[in-house]
Amino acid sequence: KDSEIIYDKDAHSDNWLVTDDNKIVVLDCENRIKNQRERDIANLTDTWNLFTEEGKEYILRRSNESYQKYKGIKINYMKSKITYHHAVIIKALEDIPQLYQRKDLERMDAIIQNAYSSINALKRDHKSEIKSNYLKIQLMETSLRQLEFYLKNNPV
Repeated sequence: KDSEIIYDKDAHSDNWLVTDDNKIVVLDCENRIKNQRERDIANLTDTWNLFTEEGKEYILRRSNESYQKYKGIKINYMKSKITYHHAVIIKALEDIPQLYQRKDLERMDAIIQNAYSSINALKRDHKSEIKSNYLKIQLMETSLRQLEFYLKNNPV
């Protein structure tokens, strides 16, 4: 399989806590809508600049491995990684206007930088796999640059 469609659990960094004894506590985990699993992972890893690129890859890889181990579903890692990067970019394009309205500039900047990192990763690491979608990636990058230009020229 390329990806697994699951209920979007609203997995972003504001809904997770780490206790003093290093236990993870999940706060808000409802079944909202069905979405690709990579979208939930992007929501968790790319809302802030909390994870390194290696850390994000580790989380995606472990998620894929756990799907195989516990659900018997083998996920194609390369296609899953491409889906993840697309999710990071689309999430940025969707979230930036709301963050701008709320004047959440720190999170907005983190999401923009994470989206650029995903665009660069797609161009650098997945050239042959994204050949048929290269124009779409270029359009997403152009949209992101236009949005960033607008935000810089219209401060909150």
